[in-house]
Amino acid sequence: MTWGYRCKDVGKPTCYLGAEIVEHEIRGADGTVHKFWSMSAEQYLKLAIQTVEDQQGNSFGKCRDVKTPVELGYRPELDETDELDDDKANYS
Repeated sequence: MTWGYRCKDVGKPTCYLGAEIVEHEIRGADGTVHKFWSMSAEQYLKLAIQTVEDQQGNSFGKCRDVKTPVELGYRPELDETDELDDDKANYS
């Protein structure tokens, strides 16, 4: 007796983890056709921006009242604070 699973053909992929997937073909100098796949984050970004706009109630590019843990004008490359020791770097 043979055990196995039969998978149905679902076609070529169009989306993976929010990225649009597209198959392309290019013809090489010798005439051979080369196939490759590309991924685009365009649809994901459009949805992400729309979600932020819906939550903020204004245009994404016009969010001026956003509070961050970093001071305005902070330049990490100029920070001379000592690094944390092993006890302070790990906590539970």
